[in-house]
Amino acid sequence: MSAPDQPGKPARVLTIDEVRAELARIRPSAAGPLKKAIDGHAARSREDPRELLNEAIQRALTTRAIPADVPFDKVLAEIARSIASSINVGRHRSRQHVVELPIEEIVDLLPAGGYAVAAPDEIIERERVRQICADAIERLARDDDTRKALIDAIGMGMRGDDLAASLGVSKRDLASMRKALKREIQRVWPTVAEQIDRD
Repeated sequence: MSAPDQPGKPARVLTIDEVRAELARIRPSAAGPLKKAIDGHAARSREDPRELLNEAIQRALTTRAIPADVPFDKVLAEIARSIASSINVGRHRSRQHVVELPIEEIVDLLPAGGYAVAAPDEIIERERVRQICADAIERLARDDDTRKALIDAIGMGMRGDDLAASLGVSKRDLASMRKALKREIQRVWPTVAEQIDRD
C-alpha cells in the first residue's frame, strides 16, 4: 500500500503488477479479517467461500480499479461484498418475476421478428460505464458498514418501512442516513462523470 493521495487529486490505482504483488502477499486461507469477510459474504449469498474469493481475485486482476491508498485485503473483501450483493439482488428479482405459462402461450405473446441486437461496441461501452458506477458505489460504502447496508438494501428494492426495519433504525434516522448518502453522491459524481466521459 502506498502513501495516501493528496486531497482533491484523483486516487492512484494499482498497476496490474502491483495487484499481483499484493495477491502474492496476502494469505486469504489464514484466519483473519479477509477470511472472516469472505466467509460472511459467502454465507449471506449462499455461495462457496473459495468460489467467491476466486471471483473477487479475478475481478481485481481484470475489471476493477484498485485504489493504492486502501489496504488490499479490504479492497478484496469489498469486491466480494459487491459480488455477493449482486447475487442476492439477482435472486430477489428472479423470485419476483416468475412467469409460468405453457410454451405455446409464450410463443403467441412474442412479437414476430423485429428483434434488435446491440452492437458489440455498444455492449462494451455499457459494461465500461456499469463498472465505473459499480466502483463508485464501492467507494461510497468503503468505510461505513451502515452505509454499506443502506446501499445494499436500496439495491434490493427496499423502501420506506421495509428499509428502516432491515437497518434497524427509525424513519427519522433513515432520512438522515439517506440525506448523508445523497450529499456524498453529489460530492463524488463530478469525478465519476469525468471518468465516464474521458474513457
